[in-house]
Amino acid sequence: MKVVETVQGLVSQNLDTVEAKIDSTVDSAKDAVHELRSEAQEIADRTLTRFNGFWGRMQEKADAQMAQHPWIILGTLLVVGYLLSRSQQSRRN
Repeated sequence: MKVVETVQGLVSQNLDTVEAKIDSTVDSAKDAVHELRSEAQEIADRTLTRFNGFWGRMQEKADAQMAQHPWIILGTLLVVGYLLSRSQQSRRN
């Protein structure tokens, strides 16, 4: 009887040790995933902020060009539209 109790105690102790190590490993993995997710979110936020700044500057430049030279901009758009329509017609034929 004493041997059985000793073996059961050792098995229980080993299982507790394994369970504690598994819990520790899972917690470490969760922390690593959370850290990676946070870093990815920060990078995405910085990229979006830079893009918004770039887009805003481009809009300001386009607005300034339109205000200073509306006929040049309109003429350029008409030429581009004409060229695009010609290229689509040549693809159909």
